[in-house]
Amino acid sequence: MIPGIEVTSRHGHILGLGVREPVPAGLGAEETVELIREQGGVAVAAHPFWLSGKPGLVHHARFDAIEAFNSRSYFLSNPLALRYARRKGLPITAGSDGHEEREVGLAYTEVEAERVEGVLEAIRKGETSIGGENLPLLSYLAKILKKGLGLRW
Repeated sequence: MIPGIEVTSRHGHILGLGVREPVPAGLGAEETVELIREQGGVAVAAHPFWLSGKPGLVHHARFDAIEAFNSRSYFLSNPLALRYARRKGLPITAGSDGHEEREVGLAYTEVEAERVEGVLEAIRKGETSIGGENLPLLSYLAKILKKGLGLRW
């Protein structure tokens, strides 16, 4: 297990891998990244081109890595994130962004390391590979509809 958090910054969601203490929500991306690094963590721009997210997250801070595949992201968001990471020479990660048990593990980041510190270092060096699959489209659309209508089922 890699300890971590997802922080809602003023500019979008940021993953803090290797972080064990809370990082306050609502700060700017740059300050959030700094607080993650102060704990020895890796700061990852989470789903930076997600259509329902805040655009421009990647322009507000220097990230250690980019989430290039998110199983809940559809259409152009994952390809745009991967293209951005490659263009900027940034390491990539992938994540399920699972909100329910059955969603956990749909996307993953592979590294060759035995301890948390080794995993974090491999990510920083870009020694990762990513894989997985999207949340089934009908499940994704049902969640959007449910959220939009305020339903609880």
